[in-house]
Amino acid sequence: MKKPLSSLLVCIIVLSTCLISMPLQRVYAADGKGNALSFDGTSNYVSLAAIDNNVYTFELWFNPATTTNFALIGSLRFLIQTSGTSLTVWHDVYVGPTSWSVAIGTGSWHHLAVVIDYSAWQITPYLDSIPLGTKPTTTNTKPPIAWMTIGSYGAARYFAGSIDEVRIYDKALSHSEVLAHRNSGVGQYGRPETGLSAGWHFDETSGNTAHDYSGNGLHGTVIGTAMWVEGIIPLPDIEISSVTTSANKIEVGGTVEINVTANNLGTCNESFQVAAYYGNTAIDTQSVTDLAPGSSIELTFNWATTGIPLDTYTIKANATAVEGETNTANNEKTDGTVWIVQKPAPDFDWLPKPAIESHGTTFDASSTNPYGGTIVNYQWNFGDGNITAVGSPTIVHVYASHGDYEVTLTVTDSEALTNSTTKTVQVLRHDVAVTAVVLDRNWVYESWPVGVNITVVNRGNFTENVQIDLYYNGSGGSEHIDMLMTSLDPSEEETLTYTWDTTGVAVGPYYNVTAVVSIPIESDPSNNEMNSTEPVKVRLHGDINGDDYVGIDDILVVALHFGERPGDSRWNPDADFTRDGYIGIDDIFYIAQRFGDSC
Repeated sequence: MKKPLSSLLVCIIVLSTCLISMPLQRVYAADGKGNALSFDGTSNYVSLAAIDNNVYTFELWFNPATTTNFALIGSLRFLIQTSGTSLTVWHDVYVGPTSWSVAIGTGSWHHLAVVIDYSAWQITPYLDSIPLGTKPTTTNTKPPIAWMTIGSYGAARYFAGSIDEVRIYDKALSHSEVLAHRNSGVGQYGRPETGLSAGWHFDETSGNTAHDYSGNGLHGTVIGTAMWVEGIIPLPDIEISSVTTSANKIEVGGTVEINVTANNLGTCNESFQVAAYYGNTAIDTQSVTDLAPGSSIELTFNWATTGIPLDTYTIKANATAVEGETNTANNEKTDGTVWIVQKPAPDFDWLPKPAIESHGTTFDASSTNPYGGTIVNYQWNFGDGNITAVGSPTIVHVYASHGDYEVTLTVTDSEALTNSTTKTVQVLRHDVAVTAVVLDRNWVYESWPVGVNITVVNRGNFTENVQIDLYYNGSGGSEHIDMLMTSLDPSEEETLTYTWDTTGVAVGPYYNVTAVVSIPIESDPSNNEMNSTEPVKVRLHGDINGDDYVGIDDILVVALHFGERPGDSRWNPDADFTRDGYIGIDDIFYIAQRFGDSC
């Protein structure tokens, strides 16, 4: 597009502005036309219809060519004016100005927002997003609004320089909103906004109409020789130069630190977003604001891998293209991989449950999940001082004592990952003991009864059905007397009374009576057997004095107790051979029949 020579001068001024002044000095619009309106300071301005609000925010970008007092926005009795040393607002030219001291140089773009609140009767200006301070209006009377101009006060106080992106709101912009607009740069608005009464991009290239993009149809008319100047479109270029990770192998659930370096290779400050990815899945997005030309920034992304499927992932980062950027090939960089692995999940069970003291317990770790690898080692710490490592999942262990044991299984897989789990194994005991075998006498005539008292106790943790076998040591070894049964709860003790019929037992020797207890599972068999506290001698019938001979001495003993009955002072039941409750001639005759017997 051809331009007049005067336009070239303005373009040169605008170009120098982008290169040497403040960071946010681009003068091209979001639609890419990139124009501003240049005023000569003598006779040109933009004429607008009146916009009558109770609250105003006037916002624009301006680049003054002189420091002379000049008007940016004017109306019948309203004026926003600036010079090299001040900003002045007449909310009503009939009653005087409100001023702020500021330094405004030439040849640089500045962002200005002025809030005039006729309900609160105060004025708040922001220059380059910096609040200059709120001041009251000089009067609490709103002046009439008949017309408006940009770049002049009616046909006076003409502005010299360039103006772009003029907006008038029917609300008070907050400081944060002003800051956001300023940080977006010149010409970054292309859409109607909430509360926008009118807005002009000044992106037209010819003609005398400045189009209102708010949708309200408040188009302006260019008066005089104000020119559409072609804005300077810099060469934006954002580069992702480096993507590094804190680890190339990570256990799932861990966090990988991804460091991304972004560079501004262009000529103006840039704001953009950078996203990091594993594969094609976004990890996070971070915003970069006002990165200066030639500057770099390092961003750190923390990738939490919880729930990420086990696999190897490429890591990349990309930056969103900034306005006007044509070289986007370097906006993305893929560099390196991260292998997500998972520790094996050890698990085990055991049988029997509960484990039994002194009996083998089978531990089985077949339910361990290797998560992709294979388990190459199973290390068992049984909690009793025994630590054993094996290559297979099963092992048998015997606990010498009952109690609770913390059993720890540590597994190692083919990827050199280890993990452990601990479970409490309860070890109980089956233990029934004979604690006493007591006979009610130490000798007996053959075929006469012997009372046997057997005391047994359950020292284990289970209710037991106990078998008790009684023996006496005959000439051919142990002779079985009988079998008894009882049931014992844990810690219960019982004394059983048994009457041993000695019929047929050989006379003469002393015999021990032995009790042997048994249960289906026994942890301590060492206490299952016990002999009587003293032996019993089986005598010949008639051998009342125990000399293994039936003779006159035995008849004399009976004679000494002759005539006695139970309850008498000299009653001797051993002399009552006929067991009729009376020691008499029958008992002497009983001995006489066996006189001379011996063993």
